[in-house]
Amino acid sequence: MENLFLSVVNTSIAASIIILFIIVLRFLFKKSPKKFSYILWLILLIRLIVPFSFETELNPMPDKFMKFTNKSYIENMEEKRETITDLEMNKEEINNPNKEIVGFPTKPDKSKTNEKEFSIKNSLLYIWAVGILIFLINGIIANKKLKDQLKASNYLYDNIYENKNLNTAFIHGIINPKIYIPNYLNEKEREYIIIHEKTHLKRYDHIIKFLYYIALSIHWFNPLIWLAFILMDRDMELSCDEIVMEEIGINGKIDYCETLLSLATGHKMKIITPLSFSKNNTKGRVKNVLDYKKPKFWVSLVLIVVVVVSTFFIFTKPKTNGEDVIVGVEDDEYGIYNKTFKDPKDVVEIIFNKELEKVKASTHEDIKIEEAKITKFKGLYGYEGYLDNPIQVMEFGYIIKGKELLDYPFVDISNDGVLTEENLGFGKPLLAFSLVDGKYRNGKYIGGKYQFLGFIFSGEYGSESKTEIEIGLNQLLENRGLKGPEIFPGNHILSENKLKEGGTYKLLLSQPAKTGEDGIWCVDRWMDENGNMYYNMFPSDLSLKEYYAEIQEQVDNGENQDLLDGEKVALNFIEEHLGPSFAKAYRFEFQENASIEDFLIKPTNEYFGYIMELIKYEWSEDYTIHFDKVEFLHDVDPGDLERLKELGVDPNKLDNGFYIHNPTSYPASFTIDEDTEFYIIKLGDTHAVKVSEDEFIEHYNKHKDALYMLEDENFKLLKVVEVYLP
Repeated sequence: MENLFLSVVNTSIAASIIILFIIVLRFLFKKSPKKFSYILWLILLIRLIVPFSFETELNPMPDKFMKFTNKSYIENMEEKRETITDLEMNKEEINNPNKEIVGFPTKPDKSKTNEKEFSIKNSLLYIWAVGILIFLINGIIANKKLKDQLKASNYLYDNIYENKNLNTAFIHGIINPKIYIPNYLNEKEREYIIIHEKTHLKRYDHIIKFLYYIALSIHWFNPLIWLAFILMDRDMELSCDEIVMEEIGINGKIDYCETLLSLATGHKMKIITPLSFSKNNTKGRVKNVLDYKKPKFWVSLVLIVVVVVSTFFIFTKPKTNGEDVIVGVEDDEYGIYNKTFKDPKDVVEIIFNKELEKVKASTHEDIKIEEAKITKFKGLYGYEGYLDNPIQVMEFGYIIKGKELLDYPFVDISNDGVLTEENLGFGKPLLAFSLVDGKYRNGKYIGGKYQFLGFIFSGEYGSESKTEIEIGLNQLLENRGLKGPEIFPGNHILSENKLKEGGTYKLLLSQPAKTGEDGIWCVDRWMDENGNMYYNMFPSDLSLKEYYAEIQEQVDNGENQDLLDGEKVALNFIEEHLGPSFAKAYRFEFQENASIEDFLIKPTNEYFGYIMELIKYEWSEDYTIHFDKVEFLHDVDPGDLERLKELGVDPNKLDNGFYIHNPTSYPASFTIDEDTEFYIIKLGDTHAVKVSEDEFIEHYNKHKDALYMLEDENFKLLKVVEVYLP
């Protein structure tokens, strides 16, 4: 639960930046068609519910430090976060190279402060959970009240109903949506309103708003997501109005505006459910309709480019060959990588001066820097055993303050116009040094030089513990090619977890303390179905070696024996992070004596389901498949038999030996490209044959109820195969 909360907070912070970005674009292009700003809100929604990105060499921006903060699955061995005594360097120590620098802090004593911090963390967790519950209950109750009120509605035709108590038209329902309209509308008003609501249905707006409400319920503590929900709702209605105008023509503007005003001045039942379409902002809608003009081609082209570029940068990260980049500047723009310094503050001054130059060069001529200085410089932790020399991690900070800094183009600046070191990348940058030719005396580093290794971006996960920073250090060293691509070399187990509706999660398990039968297993890192790699991170004031040594000692004394079984460790990890329903032994495949190369192979996923829509958007040259995933279960597969038992289905009573389980109808999206292969079943055949894209589209339009299998790898759609059903 704690892991989920921290993950939500991190996602909420990232979403806040995206929201501010969309608001700025929305203001800059306020006279443009509202469908473009609505698309941007959809991008935000996708980012909230699918917090993954894919790699590409076309993204020049530095990738963020991927973090995954979790409680240890060893509950009685979890260390509460300690208040670490910082090893501050005063000005004399910083500027005097002959001064001793504390490199390796001692373990702090436990105090009541830790209990207070733990209590506060738990309190916030419970408040968040209660808030979600309140939101969901409110939505259920409001929907129930509305459903009762709609029982008196009269059926007109298709999915359209009329009700004498309504003051507005709206859509109700998710799976089987229905349109409800007031009964006082004249024929022309009714026509316009039905066109409007049918447009909502065609765009799946009722589903989008439902998903936004769920996202809002989860992120209820973030006022920016509230604002996003409100603005999205407004842009949804405005863009829908624009589509209606294109359909009815310019001559219908006045009549349509009169229809909006008629709905606004009604004195009937107020629709209170958060899942229905609101009809507020009537003034703004009327003004938008009256001012609406079909944009010129070049304007549309510019807006399409803006949307595409925005989407690209939101959902991509630099190509890293399966490894996450944590180095802030790969091309060494500061000119400090691998160089050796007698005084580590020289590095800080170089970074600070470079950033100050960038600020002055990137803002307008009248910019006035009110304050610019280094605010802190301190040692955090020392680590041994990775390189020939010990490693020192240091923290630094600076501020650059000016009244006009909001014009600085590509960083996140606080409202008070202060630029800080955290704008170098995502999270707080820490400096890693290899200590060369120094001596140790009583736990202190004396003399010698500091070889700069790179940046570790920390702080996004809410902690800067010794273990978390050490895992970040491992990432840095791996990406710099200074160590192998694994935290714990030696024995490995590769665990692959097959998800219910397709997709594969991969876990790399290692033995961190002892090899062989007596050694405990831990999750070194893991990979999701889209090929994104994550590190198993957890807070502790110990080094990784010390942390796992204590756990190994516990196991040697007869405790936590499950940690000797790699399969159980994998099952426990999946249960904690994906839920108990995913942690089923029959869904796992285990490979002992695996290598890191085996793990880095991105998974190929197979999804069964129905194509809900095959559409080519105006901004894309390729078709998009909106796909309803299902579980396609057989009566011969042992894993499927177990799953059938879970669902309460008798395997002996299946028609034709299979069962299709379809609990939801929320589509996943896949993009067809030039390399996608297509296979269909022609009349009289039982096996699918390969066809062209055009042949497939023609076949699909005639057989929209067919079951398909989609195969993809790292967001690339490889195959679309029709499944034979007897």
